[in-house]
Amino acid sequence: MFNDYKLELVEQPLAESRPSDLKMLRKELKVPIFLDESIVEVQDVYKYLGAIDGINIKLQRVGGIRMALKMIQAARSLGMKIMFGCMLETNIGNCATAQLGGFADFLDLDSSMLLSDDPFEGLSIDRGRIIMLAGKGIGARRRQVV
Repeated sequence: MFNDYKLELVEQPLAESRPSDLKMLRKELKVPIFLDESIVEVQDVYKYLGAIDGINIKLQRVGGIRMALKMIQAARSLGMKIMFGCMLETNIGNCATAQLGGFADFLDLDSSMLLSDDPFEGLSIDRGRIIMLAGKGIGARRRQVV
C-alpha cells in the first residue's frame, strides 16, 4: 500500500519498534524508514542499525543540543539521515532546534505556527522555507504586545 504513493519517508511506522519487525518492513517498503519516539538516547541509534534509514531528533525529548549533536554523529557514522522535529512548543524551542538545521536532511519545525498565543517570535515558514529573525542568541524574542 505505501509503495503506491510518492512518499519521501515513513516515520515511526509500527506501534512497537522491534528491530526485527522493522527489518522485515524495510524489505517491503521502497521508502526510507525513520524512527521518532523510539530514539531517545545515543544507544537507540545503534540498536536500530540495519532496520531504519534515519532518525527524528526532538530537542525536548533527547535532552538538548549537546545530546542531539551526539546522536547526529552516531547516526551519520552509520549512514543514517537526520530529521529534526518538534513537540507542541513555542518559538523558543523551534528556534533552538533550527540552530542545528544545517545538520538535517529534513526539518519539521512548525509547532509554534499552531499556537494562537505564542508569547515569543523567532521563526516563520514561507513556502516551505524556515525564516529566522535576525538577532542575538537563538533568534527568539518576546513578542511585542500591541
